[in-house]
Parts: sequence; C-alpha cells; structure tokens
Amino acid sequence: MQDQPLGTTKWGMAHYELIMYGSETCILSGVTDITPLKRVEENLAEHANYDALTGILNRRGGLEALNNWLANPHSEASSCIVCFIDLNNLKQVNDCYGHQAGDEMIKEVCTVISERLHAEDLFFRYGGDEFIILFFQKDWQQVTSIWASIQQMFAEKNSSSGKPYTLSASRGLYHCEKDTDLSIEEIIKRADLEMYKDKQGQRLASSPFGEMV
Repeated sequence: MQDQPLGTTKWGMAHYELIMYGSETCILSGVTDITPLKRVEENLAEHANYDALTGILNRRGGLEALNNWLANPHSEASSCIVCFIDLNNLKQVNDCYGHQAGDEMIKEVCTVISERLHAEDLFFRYGGDEFIILFFQKDWQQVTSIWASIQQMFAEKNSSSGKPYTLSASRGLYHCEKDTDLSIEEIIKRADLEMYKDKQGQRLASSPFGEMV
C-alpha cells in the first residue's frame, strides 16, 4: 500500500478466524481496504441530499436537518426563524423563454441568497420554485435585514443583466421555538401562508409580466 499523507482517512474491514496451527489455537486476521467503497457510499449519500440543479440541499436533506434540530435537546439554538421563499414569475419565464432560462433564473436566485447567508443558516430547495431558509441564532430584525440585502442584490443584478426577466421572490417568516407542539409540516405551512401575504402585496414595476405566480 502506498504511503498516505498525514490526516488521510482510510476505511478497513477486519476479519478474524480461529484456526489450529500445529497443536496451537491461533487467530488468523486479515484487513481489507474498503476506502473506495466508502467513498462511493458517501457520494451516493451526498447526491441523495443535494439538489442537482442548484447544488444546495434538497427537500429530503433540509427536512432531515430541521427534524434533527427539533429532536436535539443539546442544540445551541433554542429557536429558528423559518423563511419560506417562492420565486415570482417562473412559470411565465418557462413559457416565454424556455425551461433553460427558467433553470438559469433559479440558479441565479440561489446564488444571490447563498452569498448573503451565514454559516449557521440552512438553505434548501423545498420543491420546484419553492425554497426554505432556516435562520438559527438570529432575531427577527437580523433576518429581515438579511432579506433586505438579498432584495437589494436582486435589484442590482436586474439593472445590469440585460435579461428579459427579473429576479424576484416572495417570502414568509415564521418564528419556531424548539419546544413547539407543531409538526414540521405545520411549521412550514405557517411560513408558507406568510409568503402568500407577501406575494399578494408585491407589485413588480420592472417585470414584463402581469400578475405574479
């Protein structure tokens, strides 16, 4: 086996068997390097939890993280602000400019949002044009300030991109305590309802489309 750099992780599977060697009872041992198999296993697990288009966590990975936080009594964060996000006008972009343009829009939105988040925040794709951010260790004012900076970056990109559509999203916030009696589905539903209030109140003056969907 070639020498490995310090800090390299290797996986092995040990096998032991009692045998007779002459008149003595001995233990025959062998070790098989299963590092390549473990790497394949880790890659499969990563693909199972990450969204192929955007590179962020997918629904499965995000909901698992939320469930783990709720179930972990030793977590530093005693509360979480759930931000439900829905992209505006994605259907019209797909219909007018094709799904490739819609995919580019989704990736651009995710890039902007990811760049404004902190290490403790969790961002995942809930499905289609719906996303969720879990803000840990932040109060309401901090979260609204982060969202304002995201909106500002949308505006800056829209003014310089030259694309026929604009980046825009509606959001709803729900403050969740760790000791809540609500299920994960109910928590997300409450944030979703707040998002619809935001969507109904928004008007995109720069959008080439009419009603937001």
